[in-house]
Amino acid sequence: MSERQFTFEPYALALARGDDDFRLLVDTTLSALYRSGRIDQIFAASFGPKANQSDILRALYVINGLPK
Repeated sequence: MSERQFTFEPYALALARGDDDFRLLVDTTLSALYRSGRIDQIFAASFGPKANQSDILRALYVINGLPK
């Protein structure tokens, strides 16, 4: 993985409008994933064990892992 970012690619999960229970389930599951550190295993499995995570990516894990 390059240290240089060439493009910004926003992404999202599409959810049915008004399905607040499912949205809450997705949000809490992702938040728990970030807090548990399991995201590091998923990152390594996806990009290789020697791939480095940037400081910005690590900060996003912390921000997205904050409990409500």
